[in-house]
Amino acid sequence: PLSPAQQRIWFLNQYDTTTPTYNIPLTLHLTGHLDTTALHHALTDLIHRHQPLHTTYPLHHGHPTQHIHPHPTTPPLTPTPTTETQLPHHINADTTQPFDLTTDTPLHTHLYQLDTTHHTLTLVLHHIAADGHSLTPLTHDLTTAYTAYTAHTHHQPPHPTPPPLTYTDYTHWQHQLLGTPDHPTPTTQTQTTYWTTTLTNIPDTLPLPTDRPRPTHRTH
Repeated sequence: PLSPAQQRIWFLNQYDTTTPTYNIPLTLHLTGHLDTTALHHALTDLIHRHQPLHTTYPLHHGHPTQHIHPHPTTPPLTPTPTTETQLPHHINADTTQPFDLTTDTPLHTHLYQLDTTHHTLTLVLHHIAADGHSLTPLTHDLTTAYTAYTAHTHHQPPHPTPPPLTYTDYTHWQHQLLGTPDHPTPTTQTQTTYWTTTLTNIPDTLPLPTDRPRPTHRTH
């Protein structure tokens, strides 16, 4: 099952699969000699280590489900030659590339080469699999794996300790705590009653004295 937060994000994604609103970009500027083979192995390890990075969310009997791919693949990281002037355009194109969560795993990666000692790696995650706090452990795991691979001449795997919990474990705990819309738990019933009462008769919009009019179309 999906967590309630994932269900909301999944619905918004399927409402408009062309928008990059829920993309989370991470751009890493790399200086010095880059072992692209080791980096590819490190990305593969990262994707295998974290289930949300190799999960799609197709419909099953009319409801979104988590499909965790048991053997995810990482496309080869072939560096794209570019210049300082062109690089921002490449990064913008990467970070605005949309996802269709029913078929796309929630991570896009691209590698750009400015010269032999300067590269830029872009990682774009969808919010259904990550949030702002995810970027620090993601970067840590990627750099740890890359360091381990470059320390071995034959690119042997680093054998990291697996995470003690996965997001799927958390999702199951949430469902036990909250139940379902058809069969809510007492905790959910209490919260629903409170907020339904508290939010009764609130206005559709707040008449705040803003200095700009509300746009006709969403601009984010």
